[in-house]
Amino acid sequence: MSPPVKYRGDWVYRFVQVMPDRFFGARKYWIGESQVMVTDPERTLLDGLTMPRYCGDFAEVLQAFETHEAALDLERIVTYALQLDAVTVKRLGWVLERLDITSPELDRLAEYPIKGYRLLDPSRPRQGPLNRRWMIRENLPGWTAG
Repeated sequence: MSPPVKYRGDWVYRFVQVMPDRFFGARKYWIGESQVMVTDPERTLLDGLTMPRYCGDFAEVLQAFETHEAALDLERIVTYALQLDAVTVKRLGWVLERLDITSPELDRLAEYPIKGYRLLDPSRPRQGPLNRRWMIRENLPGWTAG
């Protein structure tokens, strides 16, 4: 079932329910007389890896990582990912490695246990090269290993 959709001008809002144990990485801000919760950049990027369909698509998520790479708090995003699920951990590792980020933090992600390969892009078919380090099927259009 798709989340409720709200339209306001040119913006479309989808309300996505989050389990309490997955609600972290957000701060309260005042906008006029309303208080809103906004996730920090690291949590926002992870939400894109978890649910790319709400962020345009997986290509948009990759672009966001490339755009914000220099400002990324690597320790924070890895710590957040390890509080989520195995597929998010492995997608994050794959993305960070693709960005040529080298850090012991990547080893923490690579060591995270997972059974079986997961799709890099959950909206695409189950085809493409298998990445053993990240236990990811690289199912992006036109993607070849290497």
